[in-house]
Amino acid sequence: MKYSIIFPTYDRVKTLEKCIEHNINKAGIPRSLFEVIWIDDGSKEVDLVEKVMSKVNPEIIVKKQYNEGTIKTKNLGMYLAKGDYLLIIDTDFILTENWLKEIDVYLSKLYIDVILLSDHFRDKWEGINFKVADLSLAQLTSNIVSGAFLISREVLETVGFLDKAFGFYGLNDADWTFRLRRAKYEPYYLGNVYAKHLGVRGESGDNRDKKEKSLKENAALLRKRIKGDLIYYNPTLNACQNMIMDLEIKENLKRRKDE
Repeated sequence: MKYSIIFPTYDRVKTLEKCIEHNINKAGIPRSLFEVIWIDDGSKEVDLVEKVMSKVNPEIIVKKQYNEGTIKTKNLGMYLAKGDYLLIIDTDFILTENWLKEIDVYLSKLYIDVILLSDHFRDKWEGINFKVADLSLAQLTSNIVSGAFLISREVLETVGFLDKAFGFYGLNDADWTFRLRRAKYEPYYLGNVYAKHLGVRGESGDNRDKKEKSLKENAALLRKRIKGDLIYYNPTLNACQNMIMDLEIKENLKRRKDE
């Protein structure tokens, strides 16, 4: 199996159907090249979520009884994945048409271990990307946006899963980014492939409160670990101070298939 597409869900029924059907139907490659993994994190509306997810017929389904948070949910999806490349896509992101076909073209020509798909930083790199082997690339040395990204299995085996020390939610993506950088992995944006965020900030009520509390608790842990390094985590969450590194473009890949 070449690709594993992991969809972590917790309600969001209003955006779920649009995102799931589009992202699978517009992937642009045969279903035989990818598996779909659905991990539901104890949705209150699990019957409605299941009705939507059944339309794409996931190969792996886990419906958790209790809401444990994004870290354990995404880790479980990655643990169960069989693909050489793992994609985690939150259900409030819509990717460009033929997105996986385009990614497949890149990976057939270049070694890229980490691909960022979220559009959070797109306005900062659009138009200043560079080309390698006639493919358009841009590099941010700062961030993994955990809402939509691809990693190779090598990355997972080397860097490990999201750290459960961060608990229910938040800043685990920044910690993971720090570990990626320390392991010398370079994350890239592809010139014409990105995931548009629909602007869903998160659930309301008890779940939102748990997320905000978890973010505040994790801020001190992250600052202690990175010891002054600046790492982006998420511009839409205001519970902690944003930590953003400057954009930097490099004109070479860490590894090239022709070397």
